Amino acid sequence: MTMRSTRLWIMAAVLALSLPGCSKFKKAPKPPPAPAPVQPKIEPPVSPVPQAKPMEEPQLPATPLPAPEIEPQVIRPKLDQVEPPKPTPPARRRAKSTRSTAAPKPAKPVEPAATAPQTQAPVQPPAQPPAQPPVQPPPDPAPANPAPQSPKPEIKLAEVLTEEQRRSYNQTIDESIGEARRALVSLQGRSLSREQSENESRVRTFIRQAEETRASDVRAAAQFSRRAALLARELLETLK
Repeated sequence: MTMRSTRLWIMAAVLALSLPGCSKFKKAPKPPPAPAPVQPKIEPPVSPVPQAKPMEEPQLPATPLPAPEIEPQVIRPKLDQVEPPKPTPPARRRAKSTRSTAAPKPAKPVEPAATAPQTQAPVQPPAQPPAQPPVQPPPDPAPANPAPQSPKPEIKLAEVLTEEQRRSYNQTIDESIGEARRALVSLQGRSLSREQSENESRVRTFIRQAEETRASDVRAAAQFSRRAALLARELLETLK
């Protein structure tokens, strides 16, 4: 037992002594790597912000000052100095026959004055009465039923008509004049008014004009005959 414990103690002492020696032979730990130097960030130069230019006010045109009002110069014409009229001296009063201060003088006998011949006023001739305008005769009274004036046919150049046209116009003239004359025959023996009598005479005038112009202007004659027939037809309608 004693030997065993002694050995244990020796072994423990040897172990105790060997521990610090081992620690000396251990490699020292490597130091941590030094941190890389941090390079400062180079920022780009900041360009200055251009400042806004203040807006320039537009130059306004200088307003012309109003011209000073010049009073119009009144040019007065030189007038000749007119002398004021001299006052007329008052008429001398006739001296009184007697003055209050003077003593009365004896009156002289008054001689009869010679009678002056009386001047006669010139005798004026009597004024002549104004000349009267000549008396014009009264105009003739207008007739109660004036005859209608026949319209003058217009002078026109003769129109060249074909045989067909001439035949047609002649047929119209014959028919219209025949109708107008039959109407005039039916009016015989009837009492007509003034207007109806005038229309009757106009129908006769148109018939006469149609017959007169038929040889020279058949177209105008046809127009006259149509008027005569139309007016005669209207006249018959007024009598119904």
